[in-house]
Amino acid sequence: MTDQTTNYDDVKRYRLDPEREHVRILAAGMAMAGDSANAFTANLDPDRFVRFLDTPERIVLEFTPEISIPFDGDKMAAGTAAAYAQFAAEDAATGT
Repeated sequence: MTDQTTNYDDVKRYRLDPEREHVRILAAGMAMAGDSANAFTANLDPDRFVRFLDTPERIVLEFTPEISIPFDGDKMAAGTAAAYAQFAAEDAATGT
């Protein structure tokens, strides 16, 4: 582990600025979703939700990417299908 992963001297605490419009828009949008089956958004009060987010326990994580690992789902699916076919053939050949 590097010193950065264990040294928290540079950690800053931020209060949620209730004047930031995007927080209110998010809360209002969730309240207007009209999904009464959703236990989280049903009867959601946007102002209360903003206050709920603004707690001392709230943390903000910042990530700085160092590398990019591409993901190709189609390639993975094809590879998995081929590997499974090979596994099934070997399994059938051994009678397992």
